[in-house]
Amino acid sequence: MPLRTIAGILILINLACFGQLDNYYLKSYSVSDGLPNNHVRWITQDRDGFLWLATWDGLARFNGVEFKTYRHDPNDSNSVAFFEIVKIAVDSNNQVWVFAGGRLCRYDRLHDHFIRYESSHFPEASPEGAPLGFFDIMVDPFGRLLVVYGNNYYNYDAEHDRFKKVVRCDSSEMHFIPSLAAFDNLKNFWYQWLDRPDSKYAQLYKCSYDPEKGITVTDSFACLLDNISNRFSNATLRADYFTNDSGRTYLA
Repeated sequence: MPLRTIAGILILINLACFGQLDNYYLKSYSVSDGLPNNHVRWITQDRDGFLWLATWDGLARFNGVEFKTYRHDPNDSNSVAFFEIVKIAVDSNNQVWVFAGGRLCRYDRLHDHFIRYESSHFPEASPEGAPLGFFDIMVDPFGRLLVVYGNNYYNYDAEHDRFKKVVRCDSSEMHFIPSLAAFDNLKNFWYQWLDRPDSKYAQLYKCSYDPEKGITVTDSFACLLDNISNRFSNATLRADYFTNDSGRTYLA
């Protein structure tokens, strides 16, 4: 869940049920309470109940009382991969993945440090795609980590500690960097293609998704992006797609 704010974070406490506004209160947290930075970009929760917060200058773990901060140290390969944390994802194995400044790392609970993932963990990646680096992470409907690396998608293979390419089952092989990728409520996979940073139009693709069988484009649309920042800006981007019973899809 992303928060685009510089005022800290607001957490709802003791919300008994929706609509009973007198049953909860708001508490604001900032650097004075232990946050590494007031610009919080992403919040997610692991199965142990910890909140993980991505900030502009470090990663924070919140246990409901206090924050523990993890910062990038250029002299420590087991520190979080970069100072600017963009996104956090927790997979079905309760692994916490951190996307930071075009780099990827995983939290090692046993040693309380981070393991970085680089080109050697992507044996199927083409040499020309590898220098592009990481562009997004998310958890698919099957609970697996899905990564945009170079110009393709990869699932994490926990058994071999590497990433396996998700096959594209159509002729439109990616020669571009996909953006604003997400799953809708019906498990359809959506992504956009912006052909240049200042483009006002994008091609929007709807796909079927299976981590073993691959991604198949089932429909595509041209869309106007007058009021939407693209992935080449410094904004933290997230697209939410919802398809109703009549088949109409909404993008937020």
